[in-house]
Amino acid sequence: MRSPSKLRARLLISCCVLALVDSSALAYQEQDLKASEQVSTQLVRDVKDWISKSGTSETKAADTSAHFAVDHSMMPGIWVLQASGSRYEIRATRPFHLVLTYLADTDAITFRQQKYLACKQVYDQYLHDVFRDNAKSSLRGDPLKEVSAPEIFSATSSGLCREFGKLFPIPQELRDNRNQSANNAFVFFYFHELGHISKRHRLPDATTFFSATNKAAKDRAFLEYMKRSRQQENEADEWAVNQLIEMGLQPQHLFNLPILGILLASTGIDCATESISTHSFAITRMVNILKTVQTSSEKKYKRELPKEMKNAINDFEVFGRKVSEKLKCG
Repeated sequence: MRSPSKLRARLLISCCVLALVDSSALAYQEQDLKASEQVSTQLVRDVKDWISKSGTSETKAADTSAHFAVDHSMMPGIWVLQASGSRYEIRATRPFHLVLTYLADTDAITFRQQKYLACKQVYDQYLHDVFRDNAKSSLRGDPLKEVSAPEIFSATSSGLCREFGKLFPIPQELRDNRNQSANNAFVFFYFHELGHISKRHRLPDATTFFSATNKAAKDRAFLEYMKRSRQQENEADEWAVNQLIEMGLQPQHLFNLPILGILLASTGIDCATESISTHSFAITRMVNILKTVQTSSEKKYKRELPKEMKNAINDFEVFGRKVSEKLKCG
């Protein structure tokens, strides 16, 4: 397990976004997409088995009503649709787990060699730019950009960040922690979608969604789907955390930088981005997730979180409030 004091600092560092960078991207490698699809499918099989054995009645009810499939859209994401009656479809796109792995890769390197933190920040900003540009392009029906792996993106950089790119693929000894981090993030987002089912949130109809005649139309439908209320997103986050903790996931696994990375890619630290995605402001949402981890785990285990974890939550909350005030987010 990682040192909580280092994680505390890195939760804050991960939110520091640098100047805009070139967001041109090379295509995904087909073998990487196939591997991502296989990992996503196996992860959900394992999660469904875990739920059947250890899940609460709420989790079991939500999960048994949901069919999972990997979607071939190029926009990284996961979502849930109303299928028919009380049946649902949870879909994760092929690049989704792959992008979580990219984020976990950069985290694994910079955790060991903090001199490259600025390069991780540049890469995080690049992801945000691609997500933002794709949201706009999809609404216009324009082609979407694909996300480059850190080593491919860094090859277009110079100096220290070009050197950063040469550290990938990451060493074998870092891969177990990398995989666990990416997988934990994927599982959190899967449970988030189950939360929408359990909370009976309004969901788009799968027939309408899949009647889109081409990929651009489908991506536009996906963006429309994403325009749900902040309250619903927070409710689904809280439900996911509560169920995962109740099922035995240790709280440190939800102090997860790839989760934060996806939230930042979706909204950055610019609340104006929410005109495209109404998912909550990323920092506020992560604070809510971490505070729910604290209350849920303390309730289950009848003891306080370790001091360093509590300090991380407090520091992150203060940081988020300062940023929100500066940007005048509502």
